[in-house]
Amino acid sequence: PLIPLNTNSNENIEVLKSLVRSNIDSYFDILSESGSLGDIPDTLVNKFKKSVKELLLSLQRMQYSFQIPELISLVPSNVLELLQNNKLDTEDNTILLNSLQSIANTWVSRIKDIIELTHLVKDGSVLDEINFWLTKEETLISVSKQIQSPEIIKILDYLRANKRSHSAISLLSSGTIKESISLANKNSQFLKDLPYNDIISALNMEDLQISINSLFLQMKKLKTLVYPISRAVDLMEIFIFDIESQYIDIL
Repeated sequence: PLIPLNTNSNENIEVLKSLVRSNIDSYFDILSESGSLGDIPDTLVNKFKKSVKELLLSLQRMQYSFQIPELISLVPSNVLELLQNNKLDTEDNTILLNSLQSIANTWVSRIKDIIELTHLVKDGSVLDEINFWLTKEETLISVSKQIQSPEIIKILDYLRANKRSHSAISLLSSGTIKESISLANKNSQFLKDLPYNDIISALNMEDLQISINSLFLQMKKLKTLVYPISRAVDLMEIFIFDIESQYIDIL
């Protein structure tokens, strides 16, 4: 095939997004700006651009859709029975150790996917950015609670005692997940405080101006926050578009 296929679904979706942006979207802009579309009405041109934007948004939502992993569901029923009866320590079984090590490595892989998952702000809306960090925080909190369950703690202790799966134990026992939760929480809190609803619901110019002033005051907090400046720039571009749209609606 002309386009390489990746085993990682997020990478495949990123390729699709890149194709849409760099080929369809960019080429259509060239045709539109050069007047090469002939007598096609502006309404149809804008409708097409909106469709491309919606396509990118749909791809992005697929890309950063969080699925909370049920970690304990990966453990075989016979091992769960040993855990529940506190008989895991009595087992001296290489096959069992290998199985638990493989399970722990899978846990690590799925948790890393969640921690490393991101998305492009410019391809979505303000609400998409807000929901991304809220959902990421909720997912990580769920994972953190699961790791603290008695069954998973026993498995990690068993692997540690048998000097197995050091990398898995290191990640699951370290503060990496807590740090990721803290980052997601700070970002989501900052985003929730932005006056997005006030801007899109403003009924007159006075209300809109008040909302804009509030937006800039909130953005000043970036100096003391961990939210990346590059993301904030992209977010402001979306806000400007929303403000312009609301301004036109009011007029």
